[in-house]
Amino acid sequence: MEQIHTEIRKISEWKIQIPPKISALKINGKRQADLFRKGVEFESIPRPIEISDLSFSDLSPSGFLLKIRVSSGTYIRKIIDDLGGIIHLPMCLKSLRRTEIGSVSVTDAVTMEQMRNGESKFLPLEELLPLRVIFADAEEKKKISHGQYFPIRENFNTGDFLVKSETGELLAWCSFDDLRPFHPFRYKKVFQGE
Repeated sequence: MEQIHTEIRKISEWKIQIPPKISALKINGKRQADLFRKGVEFESIPRPIEISDLSFSDLSPSGFLLKIRVSSGTYIRKIIDDLGGIIHLPMCLKSLRRTEIGSVSVTDAVTMEQMRNGESKFLPLEELLPLRVIFADAEEKKKISHGQYFPIRENFNTGDFLVKSETGELLAWCSFDDLRPFHPFRYKKVFQGE
C-alpha cells in the first residue's frame, strides 16, 4: 500500500500525457477514435499537462477517492490507466464527477425544478469559456453571416476565439486549429441569425 501512496502523490509532478487512442484529438484531420476503430496504426502525440492540486483518501484494496485539478485537455481516465501501469495493477474509474470548469462550479448548478420555474439564468458563452473576443464591423458581420472570412487584426493565431459585433452581439465561435490550406481560421459555430 505504501508504494501506491507514493505513486499517487507523484501524479502531481506529471508534466506530459500521452492521450488515449480513443479520443477526439485529430491526426492529419482525422479523429484518433475513428482511426483506432478502423485499425489504422498511429502514435498519439504527447501533450503538456498541469496538475495544480491533488489529494486522495479512503485508500483500500477496492480503490480510493481522488480529487484532482488539471489543465484543459487532460484525460483523467488516462491518468488512472497510467497509474495502474506504474504500480502493475489494473485500474479503472468507478465514477467521475467534474466539479469545476474554468470559473463555473457545480455549486452554481440549479435543479431541473428551478429551471422549470424560471429560477435559473443562462450565462453568456464568453463567461463560460475563457476565450479571446474580437469585434467585427458591419461589413465583417455580413461576411460572417455568409460563412466568408475576414482579416483578423489582432496579433494572435492559435486557439479558439469569439467574434462579436460592435454592439456586443455574439456572431461566431472560431478556431485556428485544424486549418485547411488557405483558410485563415475556421468557423466552429456561427450564431448570427439564430
